[in-house]
Amino acid sequence: MPALLTKSLIFSILLSSGFVQKTHPIYISNTEIKYNTTTETYQISVKIFADDLEKVFEKKYKLKIELGTDKEHPKAKEYLFEYLKSNLILYNDNKELIYNYIGHESGDKADMFAMFIYLETKKCKKSILLSIKNTILLSEIANQLNFISFHSQSGIKKYICRKGDATKSLN
Repeated sequence: MPALLTKSLIFSILLSSGFVQKTHPIYISNTEIKYNTTTETYQISVKIFADDLEKVFEKKYKLKIELGTDKEHPKAKEYLFEYLKSNLILYNDNKELIYNYIGHESGDKADMFAMFIYLETKKCKKSILLSIKNTILLSEIANQLNFISFHSQSGIKKYICRKGDATKSLN
C-alpha cells in the first residue's frame, strides 16, 4: 500500500473515531498596545481566531458572518467594532478612552485561521496609568486567555486576562 494512501487511511480512521479534535483546543487572543508619540494615540491590534468570533456572532445575530472570506457578511465590520467596544475597554488615568475601528484582515498561510483587528484611540496624552479591561470571549469560552503586550519606552510588559481577572493596570 503506498505511503500516502496509508497515511490518508489512518487519518480518516482517527478523524471518524474522534481521536483528532475537530476544534482547536487553545482559546487565546493577543492584544498589542503601543503609544504613538507623533499622533498622540494608542494603536491597538487584536489577534484572535476568526472561528471563535464567528460562533459568537452566529449565536447573537443568527447569521453566518464568515470573517475574512469572500462571503464575509456586509455588516461584519460593524459587528466586530460593536463587540470590541463592549469587551476591550481602555482607561487613561481612570478616564475611558474612545477608539476608532481601523480595519481587519485574515492571517497569512502560516496563520490562516487568525483574524487581525486594528484600532486607534482618539488623540490623548500618554497616561501615567493605563488600564485595560479585556473580556474578549471570556463569557463564551471557559478556558479563554487574553494576552496583552504593552510596548513602552522601558520595553514590553505582558499580562494575561482570564475569567475573574480581566482588568490590568499598566504603569
